[in-house]
Amino acid sequence: MVSDKITTTGGWSLKGRVGLKMPQKSGSFNINWAQQGDGFEIYITSTLGLSIAHLKGSGRGDSRRASIDIPKRGHFEAASAALLLKDHTGLVIPIESLQYWVRGEPAPESIFEKKKDFKNQEGFEQQKDILIQSGWVIEYLAYEDELPVRIKLARGEVSVMLIIKEWKDIKVRKDAKAWEGTT
Repeated sequence: MVSDKITTTGGWSLKGRVGLKMPQKSGSFNINWAQQGDGFEIYITSTLGLSIAHLKGSGRGDSRRASIDIPKRGHFEAASAALLLKDHTGLVIPIESLQYWVRGEPAPESIFEKKKDFKNQEGFEQQKDILIQSGWVIEYLAYEDELPVRIKLARGEVSVMLIIKEWKDIKVRKDAKAWEGTT
């Protein structure tokens, strides 16, 4: 995990694809995420590029606010982006925590556990970083230039695979030590 090595210039963005498996719903979509401090803007589009949702949010804790725009359905607001996404699209994605998890960091507001796993795939040992927080198991399956590019989240019967195709405005400090697997 690279959380101790990542620095930003005040904000960052990513583009990628998400695969989601739930008991009543499965599918994949594109995600375009821009983060500036506690504020974020996320565009979710179909594989054909059609708009599914536009999420915005800002603040932390009790001052957190979020909104979602759904084509042909309207604009909705609440304190939780994850709740808005679930209520208006059926997608179960922990947005508020994911803004940290995508960078290999635990969310600051709850207890977590970090560990390493060595998985034998096709005769090769492969090290995998794992973060457990808020009932979610987050597996960091691949890195590029030391940034996470393939992340799997699982909680109960919900599984989310995030493939990050592009990072912007994020850097890896070469002088920092990599995560050692301790809490």
